[in-house]
Amino acid sequence: MSDSASIQGVSVAYGTRGLTKLIESLGPDTALTRASLVSLNGLLSNQETKLQAVAYQAPPLVPALVALLATEDDDVQRLAATALGSLSLVYQGRVAAQRAGAVAALERAFSATVPVAAASATALLSLSQSRDGCGVLMECGDTLVATLTVALSGPPAVASPCLATLSNLLRLDLGVHDALAAGIVPALHATILKARRESDELKHALQALWNLSNTHEGKAAVVEEGLLPTLGQKVDGGECQIAN
Repeated sequence: MSDSASIQGVSVAYGTRGLTKLIESLGPDTALTRASLVSLNGLLSNQETKLQAVAYQAPPLVPALVALLATEDDDVQRLAATALGSLSLVYQGRVAAQRAGAVAALERAFSATVPVAAASATALLSLSQSRDGCGVLMECGDTLVATLTVALSGPPAVASPCLATLSNLLRLDLGVHDALAAGIVPALHATILKARRESDELKHALQALWNLSNTHEGKAAVVEEGLLPTLGQKVDGGECQIAN
């Protein structure tokens, strides 16, 4: 039996008891690492397993996943980003991600293939779903906000999670100045114009716009962009609602 088949057998037969074997199998053997990550991502759908995975320290999982983002295998990069996103849904995982420099590594992965960039963007979205996670994201400051903003004009698989992440960050007024400097208002305008009625894309774009408009410089940018007539047309068409 091959090593990869053995790893898959361990995870199926022993469930979370095979977790340590999967973590220990992450390394230079690309085929073995790929198979281990597939099985590991299956186990990480359970919150208890997430906590066990983060707590394991021989070797620690999160730094190993961050290192795998720099490999040359697209599948390994994508699967490692997916695992980081899953672990980021628990507080301990976000702390480990911060210590391991996961945000900067995920941002660098945007320059890889679309599947890798999409998985990395989704991992960042997972971090942004909590207030402390937004703080971890903003440690990368204007670099990350600009990367997310530029990605809004890219493939939908990447743009969609980036838009949702920006919406979460801007809710806390984090990165407003950097987002405006990177051209977020024209990007949101383009998104609102093309978004389907009641789509998540439209919802996140409107939420980001609302959050931006809670600041003076955001209001000014929205007016200068000429976005108000577009919003009026969307309201008349029943495609969005103005909040009180």
